[in-house]
Amino acid sequence: YYGQLPLYKEVTQQLAQYWQKWVNFTDVAMETVKRSACYSVVIPNTNLKLVSFNANYGYDVNFYSYLNDINVDYFLLLDWLVLEVDIAEKAGQKVLIIAHVPPGDTSTQPSYGEFYLNLTKRYGSTIVGHLTGHTHNDEFELVQDEYGVYGVVMVAPSVTPYTNNNPAFRIYTMDLITGTLLGYHQYFLNLTKANGWTHLSPAEMAALKQVPSFELSYTTALEYGLEDLTPHSYAALIERFEKYEDLISTYNYNKHSKSHEADKNCDMTCQRNILCAVQNIISSNILACEAV
Repeated sequence: YYGQLPLYKEVTQQLAQYWQKWVNFTDVAMETVKRSACYSVVIPNTNLKLVSFNANYGYDVNFYSYLNDINVDYFLLLDWLVLEVDIAEKAGQKVLIIAHVPPGDTSTQPSYGEFYLNLTKRYGSTIVGHLTGHTHNDEFELVQDEYGVYGVVMVAPSVTPYTNNNPAFRIYTMDLITGTLLGYHQYFLNLTKANGWTHLSPAEMAALKQVPSFELSYTTALEYGLEDLTPHSYAALIERFEKYEDLISTYNYNKHSKSHEADKNCDMTCQRNILCAVQNIISSNILACEAV
């Protein structure tokens, strides 16, 4: 149903034309974009396949997604994602998945997280990364169950200050031979400092060299002691969260891009909610955990 809406078709066809400027789509990939706003492409001169998944199908505020139990397009989309990863595995390739909505956010349907857990559990050795956004916060979600740890979903903060956060972006470092995500540099723009210059004219700001600019917030190696961004590195980080209150408070301050001084003090409720969020990939499990 969702994919049959005329406006949806119009948007995806326009996206296909825009994205073609940056991604050299095959004819098959172009049709996939037009149908479901998804695509896959092998990064030139690497053994890495980039798979862009339209995660809005699992978004709770997407009211059409409630029709997904009878939505053929939805199940075809999930089948498509599994097939793309399976083809990559058989070809000896690694997969990097990018999507807007992370599966472990409480704004998603539990079925999305359940699907994602099963996907990552089966193909964890092939999928080297999950890069998402949506929440406007700096977060991560460990993909795990009682039997093991299979992946970690990275959630990057937003450039827009819509949620009262400082604008932020990050740059990942990857080993293109192994596909391992090695770390990232997180940058932010301090709006409090920038707003202190509003009484100055552009010429005065330029003369004083007081121009709003992004600055380094932290690196994963120095801030969290991470050797890489693998699931087991993040599992070890969670163990340190449980031992060191100052470390989980640092995470909470970074979560909102250093926007609120109060975030430096993460009380017991704050710590519980963070531990619930980073250790669960199914939204209903997060809510149940926070209610304890």
